[in-house]
Amino acid sequence: QYGRKKLCLCYCLSYMFSVLMKHCKNFYMLLLGRVGGGIATSLLFSVFESWLIGAHIDKGLTSSGNKTIEKVEEEKLLAKSFSYSTYGSSLVAIGSGILANVVVENNGKMRPLPILGGDTIYVGGYIAAFDSCLLPLILCAVLIVCLWDENYGGGIAPNTHRDEETAEHVELLVKQRRDSGVAKK
Repeated sequence: QYGRKKLCLCYCLSYMFSVLMKHCKNFYMLLLGRVGGGIATSLLFSVFESWLIGAHIDKGLTSSGNKTIEKVEEEKLLAKSFSYSTYGSSLVAIGSGILANVVVENNGKMRPLPILGGDTIYVGGYIAAFDSCLLPLILCAVLIVCLWDENYGGGIAPNTHRDEETAEHVELLVKQRRDSGVAKK
């Protein structure tokens, strides 16, 4: 069983790989980069939320980890965390779009890098927008390594109703997304 922290790091590495492959002229390298981007996207939309739910359980912020917390309080704590996450993601998306536009406008046309044969690696143009995410990805990976605890999702006693709790957490996630207007209608 892979830990969620490790899978979040895999997201960072997969997307960095995908970004770097965008510089190549070779079709198969570009294709390999797209595979890396697909893996990264799958990880992005699953492991971070799983890690958050696992962290809530590990820290005793759920009824399964701490019997003194009422179910309503548990839902409020998790909903508040997802609310902050959704709001923060929205702000980051807006800021990233503006930054990408500025970076592309200031980098001129896409051109070959004058090293390594001259026309196999390209820089500038729309590729610069993708390059601008490398620093945040590196920072994200460093923060994950330094600040996050690993969780595997197995911290619940065997006699508890894990499947029911998982279903309840999924329902809470769907409700939170629907209430915040993120879900498509």
